Amino acid sequence: MDEFILASGHSKLAFHSPRFNSDGFITYYVLTAMAPGFNASLEVDVSCGVGTSPADFLAEIAEAWRGWEGVKTWETIEGEFELSASSDSAGHYFLKVRMKGGGWSAALAFEVDAGEIEFFSKQAKAFFECRTSSPKF
Repeated sequence: MDEFILASGHSKLAFHSPRFNSDGFITYYVLTAMAPGFNASLEVDVSCGVGTSPADFLAEIAEAWRGWEGVKTWETIEGEFELSASSDSAGHYFLKVRMKGGGWSAALAFEVDAGEIEFFSKQAKAFFECRTSSPKF
């Protein structure tokens, strides 16, 4: 999968244009946030292979379908991209995206329901998975 989009209403967050190393692991991708009158893009470097991915974060919040107290947060090791989520008891998730690059920052917030977050979680897993069918030794 070369792209997946988190969307709600007129707000969208697109993960696209992945690049891979020779072992099939993603090293970079482009993140684009869009809303009426708003568009911001950022290249995200994941070449160090440390930590978790947005797919892991979305899977974690999808599993907590009954909601939770407070805010859950995930961010890149460099801090250029952050996802945070809160929920209510009615099955709504409130996502906030923060991006920052050379001299600029942007934020986008949107609401999704429990069924949507499960779908987005599966899409994210497909986007971030290794692209090789057999391990290289």
